[in-house]
Amino acid sequence: MIISHISLSDKITLLTYGCNFKCKYCFFKPLACKKYKVEEILDKILEVNMSYGLNKILIAGGEPTLQKDLAELTKLLKDEGFYLMLSTNGYYLKDMLDKLEVDEIHIDLKAYDENKHIYLTSCSNKKVLDCIGYIGENKDEFNFKVEIDTVLIPNIVDLDEIEKIAKFLSNWDLPYRIT
Repeated sequence: MIISHISLSDKITLLTYGCNFKCKYCFFKPLACKKYKVEEILDKILEVNMSYGLNKILIAGGEPTLQKDLAELTKLLKDEGFYLMLSTNGYYLKDMLDKLEVDEIHIDLKAYDENKHIYLTSCSNKKVLDCIGYIGENKDEFNFKVEIDTVLIPNIVDLDEIEKIAKFLSNWDLPYRIT
């Protein structure tokens, strides 16, 4: 797994390298990245946990679902009793849902309108919307909480777009947070 940053607050945050989106407003600019075996990451996290007593871990990015060993890492961390949160753009998430062991998944839905999504990310949102719909339709079968997040961007992702997203999510009563 390629990690660009590990930070501490009320949780341990692992920022992974790489993203399939090219978001116009992305703040994530990794400077120094290092490839770790998942066992090395586990050892570092166990060390931090011993020193600071932090049992929550946020795996974000970049885009963590690009990491081929993400499922292996989540299993190791869950086996150690950590509470795991995954923050993702949702593009590749559907294909790995049955392999991940997490407590929460936060999907950042950039826009409901495909043209706006392409403008913001250079990618279609069809796979993201499909993933959210799949999770919504099967939410009782999953052992994780889900939250859909959107960044309010005046004149692009504004009230009319937020309403479209909220209406879409109301099909499954999924939690929605607007930043």
